[in-house]
Amino acid sequence: MKILTAIKVMFYLIVISGIVVYALDLYTSRGNWSVNLQRTPEISVEPPTTLRVSIDLKVLNPSHSKVVIRDLWYNIYINGLFSGEGFKPYVVLSPGNNTLRLVTSFDLNRLSCSLAETFYRGENVSIYISGYAIANLMVFGKFSFRSVMVPFNVTAKEVKVPKLPETARSFLYVYIYYCQHSTEIEKILSKISSSSNLFISH
Repeated sequence: MKILTAIKVMFYLIVISGIVVYALDLYTSRGNWSVNLQRTPEISVEPPTTLRVSIDLKVLNPSHSKVVIRDLWYNIYINGLFSGEGFKPYVVLSPGNNTLRLVTSFDLNRLSCSLAETFYRGENVSIYISGYAIANLMVFGKFSFRSVMVPFNVTAKEVKVPKLPETARSFLYVYIYYCQHSTEIEKILSKISSSSNLFISH
């Protein structure tokens, strides 16, 4: 019985020491963690009218232990306007520099009127990425004992907008026209609807 108790105590001491060593490693390096752009984000077009935003981040893990990101959620804003979101499961950050790619796709019809004009004219845009990661804290780099939420954000300026194919440009042209004349168009549609109902009633 005493031997079994001693083994349990030894096991708990080993686990606790592993937690302390791991936590101390992360704590002493906490001020040196960084998330930066690896390169300028890329905007591409997937025909007919889908935009794809790819962002490569350089994540520095200054500790001597690997960190496991269980879930990573992020939102992407173009010129300050929400444009898409993404999710990336299970990311392992080894000690040192790590490259992390974030990708989101959305249709042109989700753009605001002002962004539609910007993309139609081919003007450069700014991209802001904001998100958070759920990180698993490990014992001896093997066993998870707790999860913590870590926020992050990165900004990229002067991101090049690609040349749009004709299908996408035609769609944006119609969309922008509607944005500029939405009140008049809705009035006309309302009159047509009223006339149709009147005709049907007779």
